[in-house]
Amino acid sequence: MESLGSRELRIPPAPEQDTLSRLEIWIVRHAAARDRETWRLDDAMRPLTERGRDRFRTLVARLGGRVKPPSLIWTSPAVRAVQTAELLAGLEGFRGTVEVAPWLSPEGDVPDAVSAASELVGRRMAVVGHEPLLSVLAGRLLGLRALPCRLPKGAVVAIADREVVFAALPRRAREKHGRILRSLEALCRAAGDPP
Repeated sequence: MESLGSRELRIPPAPEQDTLSRLEIWIVRHAAARDRETWRLDDAMRPLTERGRDRFRTLVARLGGRVKPPSLIWTSPAVRAVQTAELLAGLEGFRGTVEVAPWLSPEGDVPDAVSAASELVGRRMAVVGHEPLLSVLAGRLLGLRALPCRLPKGAVVAIADREVVFAALPRRAREKHGRILRSLEALCRAAGDPP
């Protein structure tokens, strides 16, 4: 077990390199949600804020026409992740399905995530979920133990053939987390600005 933030995660040895190298996956952290400290109901029911919705909708519009959309979106069952997945499904050209995947819940486990993702080799998919699971999953897909940083809310990182294809953050997150975006850009295989 390894401690990442406030919880322990089981991080298995990296699966067979050949399997992960053939995956094309977007790692998406849910957009900004209502404040956990002031939310009085079950945390899984915590929705996105209007500002979080607007910023993520703008990011999706920026991506439209610039990237080939996924054919499948898997989402955590938490309301904030489902709402983010619904906004992502508005991406220009998206004709796929959105499915709830319990292994992406806030209590999700890295081995389950890696196993589920590796079963869809050859499909372009997106997973919408939570930290710290997403940073570890993204790291594994890149051949690392985990990403060198946590993904900010509303971040989208596309990985194919063990390389970051693009990384996009909502405008406010780009200003606040510029160091993270620069770290992700350094991993990108394509030159130029990410979407």
